[in-house]
Amino acid sequence: MFCFAYLVLTIGELCLSPIGLSMVTKLSPKRLYGVMMGTWFLASAYGQYGAGLIGSALAQSEDASKNLSNMEKLNQYTSGYEMIAYISIASGIVLILISPLIRKLMQEVK
Repeated sequence: MFCFAYLVLTIGELCLSPIGLSMVTKLSPKRLYGVMMGTWFLASAYGQYGAGLIGSALAQSEDASKNLSNMEKLNQYTSGYEMIAYISIASGIVLILISPLIRKLMQEVK
């Protein structure tokens, strides 16, 4: 199961990274290529850090002195990741709605 999760994450990264890096070089001024590439990778690092913080926050119980059963821990993780899923879906809908504006700002860059 863990191998499948790593496979999905790796394929997603392999699909996203070349497109993102291409857009960074196409949309940034020539003298700022290096800075913008660094910003792209820094944003990725902060995203991974944030994911670690979210995971550790979900692992902590509301009452540290109370011992939770495995089922209670599973419910806690499930509700936390369910909220993340709702936020992701809402963010995706917002991005779809503003994509015409973003395309307009990109002008002729394809």
